[in-house]
Amino acid sequence: MKMKIAFPKTKKTRIIAASVLGAVLLLLAVVVYLGMGQETRYPSSGYTLLPREYDAAGIDDIRGFELKIPEGTFVTEEDIRANLTVEPAFSYFLVPDGRDYILKPNQPLEAGQTYTLIYQDGEESYSFSYQVRQEPKILTCSLDQSAGIALDAPLVITFAGGSMAHPEDDIEISPKVDGEWTVTEDAVTFQPVKWQDGTYYQVEVAVDAEMNGIDRTLGAGASFSFETQNPADRIPTSDYFTAENIDLTILPGAEIQIPVSYYHVDNAKALPVTMEIWAFPDEESYLEGFGPIYALPSWATYTRSQTQVETKGLDKIGRVETQIQTGDADSYVVYDGTLDAGTYLFRLELNDQSVDIAVHVSRIDGTSFVSDGTLHVWCHRDGEALSGAKVTWAGKKLHSTKKGYGALPIAETGGQRQLFYRIHDR
Repeated sequence: MKMKIAFPKTKKTRIIAASVLGAVLLLLAVVVYLGMGQETRYPSSGYTLLPREYDAAGIDDIRGFELKIPEGTFVTEEDIRANLTVEPAFSYFLVPDGRDYILKPNQPLEAGQTYTLIYQDGEESYSFSYQVRQEPKILTCSLDQSAGIALDAPLVITFAGGSMAHPEDDIEISPKVDGEWTVTEDAVTFQPVKWQDGTYYQVEVAVDAEMNGIDRTLGAGASFSFETQNPADRIPTSDYFTAENIDLTILPGAEIQIPVSYYHVDNAKALPVTMEIWAFPDEESYLEGFGPIYALPSWATYTRSQTQVETKGLDKIGRVETQIQTGDADSYVVYDGTLDAGTYLFRLELNDQSVDIAVHVSRIDGTSFVSDGTLHVWCHRDGEALSGAKVTWAGKKLHSTKKGYGALPIAETGGQRQLFYRIHDR
């Protein structure tokens, strides 16, 4: 059978038809050429290395990466190790995952370090950089150990390795104050409505505070403190008046001498002091009363309200007027009332300055008399001699012998002065 091809009759249409036929024949020739002895390779989207776990703070330090192999491309573990460069280097093992591979470090990656992974595919190079997230920790607190804080100053706590998710739940400010929390990438900020003036604040960050990211907690809590200052309530700095807590073991009826330190602009040596005394009913009330004062840091510029013990619920013993006396080595004030064994609050006031101290009183037995300007003491408990007991009288001190005896030269004579000393147990 013969095939008859009909051509267009006009010259113009014949030219168009010839052009179309030529293009078709050229395309067929290209297809035939490409098909002769050539391996089919689909277009590649490239290799990718993605961390298996990551968040805004960075990648996980141990879960590793997933190496995505382009479709139509097959590689072995040897190919990967030959073509993959890691900077800085770390050892790893490969786990097949279908056509892809999971690359896992043999040891945890260094926190905060940035790693670059480069895969070389012929002339094509694929580079990926990731930073390992740091273990979250607190870096700074803007108000910590500061006095004279402005009443509208913000509290800013900065972190490494992320920021806190819910500061309103995991940060406690005491005493409480109204305000608003703001969370940024590496810090939390508390803007108070207004701090109370002349107030000592404590800030506690929970040890298990939730951090932004996947299953992350702070791991280590922290405590901060600061003080807002009301200049009108500031303790004067031109003068000072201090006293220390004391433990006494005294004879019944013996006077109580409280060492004090002071400086007064007129340099007077016998300054009038007002003394108020309360009794603590038990050890718990003593700890509740003095606990806040013991917690005050050395850097704070204290106000009177911060250094006074709450006296509500305490038994008031009395109020007396006395004066500072000066002995051979130190200055002291004397309380010559009778106190039973127990713990007492002494509030000493010199001019416009006040100091609260704790006085712990216990008792031993003793016999004493004064003769020829010498105080003679025999210290004993239940009839047994007490050696090494310390006797203090008018700023002078001695220690009893093994048999409990002691002697102290004094200016006064006569038995009427025998009660005006104190004896300490060893």
